[in-house]
Amino acid sequence: MAGSPIMKLGIVGSGPSGFYVASRLLSSPALASNPNVRVHMFDRLWAPHGLVRYGVAPDHPEVKNCTHKFDEVAKDPRFRFFGNVNIGSLNQTSTTPISVSSSELRDCYSHILLANGCQNSRSHPSLPFARPFVVPALDIIHWYTGHPSLPPGFTPLLPETKKVSLIGMGNVALDVARMLLTPPSVLASYDIPQHVIDALGSIEEIEIFGRRGVWAGQWGAKEIREMIQLSEHGVGFHPLSEDELSVPEGVILARSQKRCLDLLRKTSASPFISSNKRWRISANLNPVAFSDGKLTLQNTLTKDLVTRETDQVVQAIGFASEPMSFPNPDQNMTLNLLDEKSGHLQTKANRVLSPQGAEIPALWASGWAANGPKGVLATTMMDSFATAESILASLPPPSPSSPTPNNLEWLDDIPPTVKAGLELQQVVTYEDWKKVDSLEVQRGQEQEKEKERILRWDEVRQALGWDKLASRDWKISV
Repeated sequence: MAGSPIMKLGIVGSGPSGFYVASRLLSSPALASNPNVRVHMFDRLWAPHGLVRYGVAPDHPEVKNCTHKFDEVAKDPRFRFFGNVNIGSLNQTSTTPISVSSSELRDCYSHILLANGCQNSRSHPSLPFARPFVVPALDIIHWYTGHPSLPPGFTPLLPETKKVSLIGMGNVALDVARMLLTPPSVLASYDIPQHVIDALGSIEEIEIFGRRGVWAGQWGAKEIREMIQLSEHGVGFHPLSEDELSVPEGVILARSQKRCLDLLRKTSASPFISSNKRWRISANLNPVAFSDGKLTLQNTLTKDLVTRETDQVVQAIGFASEPMSFPNPDQNMTLNLLDEKSGHLQTKANRVLSPQGAEIPALWASGWAANGPKGVLATTMMDSFATAESILASLPPPSPSSPTPNNLEWLDDIPPTVKAGLELQQVVTYEDWKKVDSLEVQRGQEQEKEKERILRWDEVRQALGWDKLASRDWKISV
C-alpha cells in the first residue's frame, strides 16, 4: 500500500501490557488495514500471558477473561508469538535454552517495546531471604500457579509449618494468606496443580505485619472481604481495637482505604471465636531479625521490641525488574537499563531513558517494566494504550506521494537464533500454546476442575508431539 507507514515491532514480554499494546496498534485506524506492519512477541516462558497465568490468584478466574482478547490479537496474521526465548537479560540463572541478545533483536526490528514486568522479589533490608525459613511471596505464588521455573517436587512450605508470618500489607499478602487458609476442598475446582491441592490445608495461623497503621494497607476491599468471608469455612479473625483502626490526624484516606477500614471495623465489632484456623493484622511493627523460630519486630511508634514465634516468614513487600542490557545506537554502546533505586526502567512518556536521562531511539516500555508493580489490570491497560499512541506518533504520516519500498521481505524475518530454535522444536508459537491450553482444559474436565496444568517442559514437548525428536541439551545463542 503506497504511502503506508512501515512498522516492525518486537515486544519483550507476553503479559497483559504487551498484549494490550499489540491490540491497540493492530486495531488502530492508522494500521488496521496496513499490510506493512508486523508485531512479534517474545517471552522467556513457553506459555504466554505473564501475570495473568502466573500471578493472578487461582480463585479469581474472572480476572483471566482478558486472555480471550489476547487470543483475538494472536489471530491477526501480522502477529507472531515466540515462547521459551530469553531476550537481553543479565540474569545468569535463566535456564531458558534460547537466548537472544538485545543487539540481535535491535537489528531485526524498527521499534521495540519492553513489557517484561517485574520478575524479582524485594526483601526487607533487615530480613534477607533465607530459604526455607524466610521466603518471598513469589515462591508461594509460583508454587500454586505452576510456574515453569520451579524444579519438580518443589514446595515453599516446610512439613512442620503451622504458623506463617506475612510481611507486607497489600493484595499480594492477602492472596497468599487466603490461598493458605482456604480449605483444599474449596480450591479443588480451580486452576491449581493437583500436587499443590494435596499439600494445602496444614496452615493454622497467619499473622500479617505492616510498618505503618492498618489505615495504610494497600489492599482492596474485595480482598479484605474475601479474607473476612473465610469465617464461612471456620477461619477466625482476631478483632482489631479502636486504637489499631484509628487514623492519624491530618491523614486523608483514599476511598478504597476508607472502605477497607469500614469492613475491618464492622468485623472487629464481633467477638473472636476460637477456631483451629485464624488470621490477624498486626500494624506498626517493622521486622528486625528472625532466628530459631522467633521473629523480632520493632514497634514503629514506641520503638519497643516484640517477639513472635513462627515457623516461616513470607515477605510480600514488592517486586523489581531484573537487569537488562540494551544497545543505544546513538552512542554505539550497550547499557544496563535498570534503575536500581526504583526497581524498574526510567521512562518519559513511555520512551525508555538511558541512565543519563537521554531518550533511547525506538525503544518503549509499558506496564510494570515502566512504572513498577502498582495498579490493577485496568491501570496496565490504560498505560498500554498510552504507549501504543506514543509508538503511533513516532511513525511518519501516510503520504500518497511516498512510494512503498519494493523489498519488504525483511518484515517477516525473525532473529536467526529464534529461527534455529523453531527448527529444533525449542520455541513455542501461539498455535502451539493453544494446543497445550486445550489439553490442560481437557485434563481439568476429567478431574472436574477448571484446568490441570502442564508443568514440565518434557510434558509440553509430549503434548506437541515433539518428544519423537531425540532429546538433546540445547543451548542456542549468538
